[in-house]
Amino acid sequence: MSQAGFVDRVNALRWLATAVFSLAAAGILSLVLVLGRLPFTQRLISPDFARKCLVIHVNLALGIWFSCILCALIYLLPVRNPRRRGFAPVFLTWLGLGMLFVSAFLPSTRAVISNYVPVLGGSVLFFLGLGLVVLGVLGVVGNGRLVRVVSFQDMLWREGGGSVLPCAAVWGIRVAVLSFCLGLVGIGLSYMYTPSSLSARVYYELLFWGGGHIFQFANVATAISVWWILLWHLGVEEVWQERVSFFLFFLFLLPIVLFLRTIFYGTTSPLYYQGAIDMMRWGICPVATPFLLICFWLLLRRVGTFRSFAASATITSLVLMLTSFILGFLITASDTLIPAHYHASLGSITVAYMGLIFCVLEWFGYRFWGRWQRRLAFWQPVLYGGGQFIFAVGFGYARMLRKVYGYEQQITTFSQYIGLVLMGVGGLFAILGGVLFFVLLWQKVRGEFFEGD
Repeated sequence: MSQAGFVDRVNALRWLATAVFSLAAAGILSLVLVLGRLPFTQRLISPDFARKCLVIHVNLALGIWFSCILCALIYLLPVRNPRRRGFAPVFLTWLGLGMLFVSAFLPSTRAVISNYVPVLGGSVLFFLGLGLVVLGVLGVVGNGRLVRVVSFQDMLWREGGGSVLPCAAVWGIRVAVLSFCLGLVGIGLSYMYTPSSLSARVYYELLFWGGGHIFQFANVATAISVWWILLWHLGVEEVWQERVSFFLFFLFLLPIVLFLRTIFYGTTSPLYYQGAIDMMRWGICPVATPFLLICFWLLLRRVGTFRSFAASATITSLVLMLTSFILGFLITASDTLIPAHYHASLGSITVAYMGLIFCVLEWFGYRFWGRWQRRLAFWQPVLYGGGQFIFAVGFGYARMLRKVYGYEQQITTFSQYIGLVLMGVGGLFAILGGVLFFVLLWQKVRGEFFEGD
């Protein structure tokens, strides 16, 4: 069998399409949220409607978009003796997505804005849809591809001149999958140790608090793997030695295992709540920083590739991740500095995934032939990532109450006004960058290229 036969191209494209749809829907909903925060448009948006949009937006942008990219990466792994292609996992995910959207319009639903996994309380349809999405992802995780990867000497797949998948990325994908599964275990244990007598807001906050923090380890591990793949696309022949990569990636799992023990003391204990914060603060940044620095170093060695979309996506992602680390260490209270921190982190991961999608399409034969198209592809990550950076800085500078919209929001100082304006400007740039991404993606797939040189 040829090396191209090791890669499940059909299912990889299915999951990438699902990921792109989730990102597009999340972007549309984010426009409602930005309008609900801006000083001169906040009165136009109902707080209840904004909260329902926030619930769907967070689940799409934080959970489903990231999980679908991870599933696509699993299908891009070259394996020996690939099994029959299955449509069931992605079908379950699409069915779950449909249920999530429908549940938002049911009059009996109410938004419960818990961290990481906000929910629509009183809606069985919402939880059923979320469960089907998780089942779809687990169907991919459990298909055996992660343990049937070809030898690292054969870790190259070629089609149309493309070549990618460094061995370092494989360990990152494996650790991301393990972290995702441990996050589900954390939620299951939290369900057993969370009193059902609590109010809905407190109950779901405690239920998803630990697992939600663990999911961020999976997201960062996947993002680092994507950095390696983008560097590989730029021609870096050896991203990192296999043993060093194996050691650093598996350091991600140690704080997760230690944290899971705190759940047995009960989710209402301070040990559980503060343990999740400390796990992420001291478990992600110290391990991810060496990866981040080596990526900067490898990019500086290949200055000639800076005009590539893969280079701009990687640099923008690295800068945003560094920004998120800085903002995270500045958090001292429950204010808008918290969403500023995680929007920088999520923006970093998202812009890396955008670059990955363009790379995957090039490996599948869809290329940027036109001069202007190549230029726009280079500037698209800068526009989107720059918008996310301004958004995060402005939101963090405002230091206002979280999760309030419309008339509930009280602007009392000039610094808050300036911070919210910066947030709105950054959000607008990010939305424009997202629109440009979808335009370029559509032209790539449809073959509608700009005029060549």
